[in-house]
Amino acid sequence: MNKIAIIGATGATGLELVKLALNEGLDPKDLCLIASEKSVGKSLIIQSQSFEIKSLSSVFESSFDVIFLAAGSKVSAELKDKLSKLDCFVIDLSSKFRQNQDVPLIIPEINHEALNFKKNRFVSSPNCVTTLYLMVLAPLFKKNKAKKVILSTYQAASGAGFFAMEELKKESEAFLNDASYEHKAFQDPYAFNLFAHNAPFKDPFDNEEEIKIRQESQKILNDPDFKITATCVRVPTLRAHAISAYVEFSESIDSETIYSLLDEASGIKLCEDFSKNKFATPQNASCKNEVYYGRIRKDPTSLNCFWFWIVGDQLLKGAALNAWQIYQLKRSYETLHAHSRTTSS
Repeated sequence: MNKIAIIGATGATGLELVKLALNEGLDPKDLCLIASEKSVGKSLIIQSQSFEIKSLSSVFESSFDVIFLAAGSKVSAELKDKLSKLDCFVIDLSSKFRQNQDVPLIIPEINHEALNFKKNRFVSSPNCVTTLYLMVLAPLFKKNKAKKVILSTYQAASGAGFFAMEELKKESEAFLNDASYEHKAFQDPYAFNLFAHNAPFKDPFDNEEEIKIRQESQKILNDPDFKITATCVRVPTLRAHAISAYVEFSESIDSETIYSLLDEASGIKLCEDFSKNKFATPQNASCKNEVYYGRIRKDPTSLNCFWFWIVGDQLLKGAALNAWQIYQLKRSYETLHAHSRTTSS
């Protein structure tokens, strides 16, 4: 088992990475939790295991096989060059280097072949919405390309971190008790409210989140002409995102083929019952590894167009789990490579 460092271990995504490592049986002694200076020296108890939070210098004082960067774009930008000099494999969960040509952007179930372990030592994990919706739609695109995709997203507090999650709880309590509350996580009140995603606008009409989804989809699908547009909305749920996806396929396709293709795909789960008006919700998907899909229906007004409803845990497959699966790809490669050497000998 490898020695692992998690930079940003006390954040929402970092804590999920720790849980994933422990669930897989990693010896806690082989797990180094790193956070900001204000947390250094403090104890963190996860699944009955006690960890002392280490400083960033620990990364350069010890030897690690894998380092997870889960502390945001600013920290990733500051550390990339330094970490690249170490003999380790780095998985970055921030958006900082996702569009760099020399940095693979990986969803293991979809484009693992884009990762060359002999060459790539620094890898990015995609935006949560990009990962969640492609888990369902990418298997279809391999059979029938999309002419256009339109997304409407309903994004949970977890995408903005622990602070936003806690504020949603406290503000909701204050709202129900008719008490005043000074909201700080977002410019708009959050409890019992929704608003355009809080990402800054990078052009006159699309915010950064919407641009990320477009650019990352094109890179992951290896199709710079892939046409996708999104409207991203922050909603008062805690940790699972929901997505309404409208797809215009290039060629004719029927519902039976869609269900058949998705039934063969891994990491996703059908959840729909039209007779009972029952489909996946954020509560269904929270703390679950699978991405849920359903309410698949043909658009009666347009040719080759279908609607999809997709819900997934933003902290798991949308972030930590996807990064962990990239690490598992590395382990599988090393095992296979070691076996090949032994066999050759």
